[in-house]
Amino acid sequence: MTFGQFEPEYVPLAARLVAYYRAVVIAHTDDPVVGACLVCRVSGCEDLRYASARLAMVPGRSITSTVELAEEIDHKGGQP
Repeated sequence: MTFGQFEPEYVPLAARLVAYYRAVVIAHTDDPVVGACLVCRVSGCEDLRYASARLAMVPGRSITSTVELAEEIDHKGGQP
C-alpha cells in the first residue's frame, strides 16, 4: 500500500447493527419519484451514506446488494 491510499478494512458487526444499518438504508434510500430521501429531503443523505459505508465493510455484502435488498423489501411492503 502506498502512502495516501485507502484500503477498506472489513470489520465484524454485531447482527443487530447490521439489521439497524439495513433499516436505515431502507428508510433513507432516495424515492424515485421525489429524487430524494423522504426523511431528510436530501438526495443521498448523510444517514444513507453512513449506513451504506458501514454495511460495505461487512464481508459478503456489497452496497449494490444492500440497495437491492432495500428495493426488494420496499416492493414487498416492508417484509424481507
